[in-house]
Amino acid sequence: MPPISDTLDELSCDLLAQALDLLEDEDALPVLLAVDCEDGYLAFDGDSPDNCYMQACTYVTDLHDACSAYALVYDGFVSADDADDGAPALIVEFAERGMDNAWSGYLPYHSDADGHIVADGDPQPSGAEELLFG
Repeated sequence: MPPISDTLDELSCDLLAQALDLLEDEDALPVLLAVDCEDGYLAFDGDSPDNCYMQACTYVTDLHDACSAYALVYDGFVSADDADDGAPALIVEFAERGMDNAWSGYLPYHSDADGHIVADGDPQPSGAEELLFG
C-alpha cells in the first residue's frame, strides 16, 4: 500500500472525529462524506442505510476530476470471527487519485457509564475497496 498523504489522513481523521461527535449527540449516525474539493462534510440520511451509502458513493463519482481525495464514514459492527458477537464500530473508506484501490478501516467504540461515546483505541485497517472516482 502506498503511503497515505497528509491530506487524506487529515480528511479521514477529521471525519471520524465528526462521526464520534454526532454519535454523542444523536440516536443514529448518517452516512458521512468528506471530499477535498468542498468544505465540511455531507450527511446522507432519510433513506435506508444501503441507499444512503450508494448516494454518497454516487456523489463522489459525479464530482469527476474536481475530487482527488475522499473519506466515507458510517456506523457498523465488526467481529473477530464467527464466534464473536461483534462490537459497534465506525467504518471508514478512503482514497485519493493515483491509488490502485480505496482502503477501509474501522474504529470500535462503546458508551461509557455516563452515556458518552468512547473510541476503543486507534482506527484499524480492514482491506481494499473499489475506487469511486468518476
